[in-house]
Amino acid sequence: MTDRDGDIGPHLVDPSNKTPEAELEVIPESEMQRLEKENIVAALEHSNWKIYDPTGAAKQLGVKPTTLLSRMKKWPSGGLQGNQLSTVKNLPRLAGSELSD
Repeated sequence: MTDRDGDIGPHLVDPSNKTPEAELEVIPESEMQRLEKENIVAALEHSNWKIYDPTGAAKQLGVKPTTLLSRMKKWPSGGLQGNQLSTVKNLPRLAGSELSD
């Protein structure tokens, strides 16, 4: 393969010639965690805080209920309010009761 000058060799892309659309934004881990938490809370609110239900939050998020519970248990209690906080604190109890519903 030859370049415009007729030289044979590898064709490298000049990184300074990137268009703005080609640049990817790097998102810090703290922001990824915040976005994940917001998405999980939105799914929980949409499903009336059900996790194991066929229309529950886990199904909406495309993860197993145990995976969702595991992710939620890692959250610090700060940032949750009212029934959100009590729901997260009672995850083991809710997981068992929802299985029998």
